[in-house]
Amino acid sequence: MSAPVPVHVQTMVIGTLFYGIAVGTSFYGIFSGISRLNPKNQFVMGTIIFCNVMLILEVGGYLWQSLGRGNGACVYGNYTQNISYHLCMIAFNVFILYKACVITLKNKWVVLAAGVCLLTRVVFGLGDMATSHGYIDTPTGECLWSFSSTILFGYMGADVFADLFGTVVTISSVWVFKETSFSKVLMAENVTRSAVSLLQAVVYVWASQTDTVFMFANGVQMCIISYLLNSEFWWADTRHAAFNETRNNALEEGKEKSFVELKEVNRNNRSF
Repeated sequence: MSAPVPVHVQTMVIGTLFYGIAVGTSFYGIFSGISRLNPKNQFVMGTIIFCNVMLILEVGGYLWQSLGRGNGACVYGNYTQNISYHLCMIAFNVFILYKACVITLKNKWVVLAAGVCLLTRVVFGLGDMATSHGYIDTPTGECLWSFSSTILFGYMGADVFADLFGTVVTISSVWVFKETSFSKVLMAENVTRSAVSLLQAVVYVWASQTDTVFMFANGVQMCIISYLLNSEFWWADTRHAAFNETRNNALEEGKEKSFVELKEVNRNNRSF
């Protein structure tokens, strides 16, 4: 393989920097998830750990196809990167949708809608894994990625929709308690995540039109996903503190009965 062109080198260096930050955050997430693992949160902590492992594997695939020599490194490195990317994003969607289901105390319609969202993401992910591939560009010697723009729009749209769905469900569920600290934290968490996710999705789709920029954007996306996923540990502590404050205020004001539903929401929240 010939030496990469200058622009390719620049985006590869910047993309690698963001990948490195993402990997460091993912290792933090893995160790934090293991340290907090208990029978009540096995599913959620397991999902977080799995998502982080897949993200690290994706970076491994990226390094394989970027630094490896020959067609084999390009093809198999890209396959590794693409498969682990979709598994990571599907796990991230599971994490978001599960939280939405728990907050609604597993309302059957919310669970059904969440299942449809997840199935849609899986279908587009499988479609991309089946049709996309890496190849060597003969004139430049670069390892490039061939993919369907239609499928890319499909799985990115599914990711954004799942995130927005989780946010709308959460805000709708706790709106009646909107003045409480606990509800404010839940709303802030979801709105922040959705805003950042939507922004990175727009940049990712735009960057997909140019091979060299796409590499940079993918590194940024994984860095953002890693931070959003592993910020759960900070949000969990913040939710717990806000719940205690809300509970104490309710007791002082003699409104414990109106606090029953939030107590149940928090009881379920403690599983993630």
